[in-house]
Amino acid sequence: MYINNTGTSLGQMLTVMIISSLLVAPAWSAEVTYAEDVYAAGDTLTADNLNAQFNDIKTGVNGNHSNTKKNKTGIETNRAKIRTNDTAIDANIGRITDTRTGIKTNRKSIAKSNTAIRKLTDKVNARTTAAKPSAGDMQYWNGKAWVLVPVPTNTSVHSALTFANGKPIWKTTYYNIGDRGPAGGFVFYITDNGAHGFEAAPVDQSKGAVWGCYGRRISDSNDKAVGDGTKNTAEIIAGCKKDRTAARIADAYTLNGYDDWFLPSKDELNEMWLKLTDPDGDGRNKGPADPN
Repeated sequence: MYINNTGTSLGQMLTVMIISSLLVAPAWSAEVTYAEDVYAAGDTLTADNLNAQFNDIKTGVNGNHSNTKKNKTGIETNRAKIRTNDTAIDANIGRITDTRTGIKTNRKSIAKSNTAIRKLTDKVNARTTAAKPSAGDMQYWNGKAWVLVPVPTNTSVHSALTFANGKPIWKTTYYNIGDRGPAGGFVFYITDNGAHGFEAAPVDQSKGAVWGCYGRRISDSNDKAVGDGTKNTAEIIAGCKKDRTAARIADAYTLNGYDDWFLPSKDELNEMWLKLTDPDGDGRNKGPADPN
């Protein structure tokens, strides 16, 4: 019998590559070698020699069998891990698909939003470039473009914002005797067909007030005509420094944003009596416009 003496065992080193780890099969525990592994012609083969060689071969084969079992166990473990990885990959593919769908949906929404923003920007540009507004001007949208509504140029009359044919316009307000004026008082004197005039305050402020500086003569404060009340009030305030006088109370009064109230002159006070308290001339005071 001739035994191959290449120096290697019956098995070879096995290397298995897996996704999660690297398993290297251990080398065989021992090579199958023999004390006398070459026999020449004429040598005598005995039972002892053959048994010894057989036992060495058996030991090597058993060792290789054991290592094969270990490799099989490692391969099964790696196979289970590969299955787990496959499941995880499938789940991630599903998530990626969902994300892709969401991105497509968001892209469409963003495109719609951009279109709406461009439309709004066009309207804003049209509004800001159509005209150069001044302080107090207004603009309104007529369905196609922004239209400027300039502030009234005549600030000496009271104007009210009204609508005509769906369009806002400034309109001069004309008042009649007894109306509530723009300042909130009762109109008792008018000019320019009611565009201008005088109002009487709607509340009594005389409680706790004094005329002030009794006995002191204040020049240029006794003018009687309609329109002289403002000048008279200013002269009294300049000539009498006492607090809570009638002139100071009237001058400090504010209503509806108007702060130019004053004490009436003699003729202004007479107009208040004739137009507000006794317009029918019966000598009886019936209140605003005397509705007898």
